[in-house]
Amino acid sequence: MNPSYQNGIFELLFQPGEAIEVRIVSPWCGSGFFDNAKDLGEALSELDGLKPEAIYCSLNPVTPEAFARSRNQFQRAQKGVKLASNGADISRRAWILIDHDPVRPAKVSATDEEKALALERLRAVRDYLLAEGAPRMVEADSGNGGHLLLPCDLPNDKESSRLVRGFLEFLSAKFTDGRVKIDTSVWNPDRITKAYGTMSRKGPDTPDRPHRRSGIISLPTSTTPLSLDLLERMQVKNKVRSNGTVDGLATREIAKLTEWSNSIPGFPSIKRLKNESDKVIVIPEHCYLNSDHAGTSSGIVFHADGGRGNACKHDGCALPFGEWWASVEALYGRPLPLERQVNRPGRIRNL
Repeated sequence: MNPSYQNGIFELLFQPGEAIEVRIVSPWCGSGFFDNAKDLGEALSELDGLKPEAIYCSLNPVTPEAFARSRNQFQRAQKGVKLASNGADISRRAWILIDHDPVRPAKVSATDEEKALALERLRAVRDYLLAEGAPRMVEADSGNGGHLLLPCDLPNDKESSRLVRGFLEFLSAKFTDGRVKIDTSVWNPDRITKAYGTMSRKGPDTPDRPHRRSGIISLPTSTTPLSLDLLERMQVKNKVRSNGTVDGLATREIAKLTEWSNSIPGFPSIKRLKNESDKVIVIPEHCYLNSDHAGTSSGIVFHADGGRGNACKHDGCALPFGEWWASVEALYGRPLPLERQVNRPGRIRNL
């Protein structure tokens, strides 16, 4: 039996009753669907002995209808018979794949040095996300690079695809360089990834570019889904990085608000970010001035031209931003220096 699907890994990755796909695409194609670790491990062990280029598993669980196509068994593809899953066959998003791939020639395995660089980058991304409030992640060795599996609980819909895609684009913009890239193409719900514990046989097996076995580096003892707030914050950060007219307008203040919520007793944390065509609205757990004022009508507006606005229209808070924020500073007994006004030309596009 494949060792990577013993010791609770399947049970950690998926809920009881959920099934995933096993797929081979080269040098021949085939698929099967498995809802338990025993049958899955036995199938992976048998398939690995056939020495395909790689064996993959779906990252997210499939629907019962997809599972019924090949229950707990692997089949080679047949003309006219649907086996492999697609986007419509995914029941929910359970994991986000962050794939750290060393830059190298196409269709060859990584050198030891290239792989080490990818794993070093994985640790940097992991530490960054943990500092941003992400939950503990699965760390995996793909054979040639490194994977982080970030737990989530999202529906399989267009909005989730938007969030995941923007999240990966932000991480790539921040961490990709000429040595290691973060793959932005793995946002789709029917994403397949390496079946950990099986061999990766890309290109010729040579001393400097050997075939290697993939595996799990580290498993958390338990998982919790990442928050929508974190995903939304990354959407704003991504657009800030990619659009010079937005740079610095909202992210510095959002970072300050987050820092203050972690260090000042009673200071509300950010509940969500609302992106509109010409502004970003930060919506906290409750109004910064009055804890009785909650909901989407409380918060701070960051306008495209650099202006600030007070979103709270409750009694006692319907004041110009400067006057309102001075009252917030008085309430918490310390300066809370948000920029009052930053004049910048142009508009924020697609924010």
